[in-house]
Amino acid sequence: MSVRIVPKAGRLYLLVEDNGAGFDASTLPETAFKTVRSRVRLLGGQLRVESVPGKGTGVHVEVPI
Repeated sequence: MSVRIVPKAGRLYLLVEDNGAGFDASTLPETAFKTVRSRVRLLGGQLRVESVPGKGTGVHVEVPI
């Protein structure tokens, strides 16, 4: 697993990635990551979850600073 925090041009990028089991991200329900999504929205940011079965998962958060 890797965790990176990158400030760039008035934005803060948080990237959490692993190379675990992964899952089919296209079947992710809207309620998945509900708490994280609500916190990111409160900060005026964006959340993206990417995952591929057998290849791991990445959670990407971008917020203004």
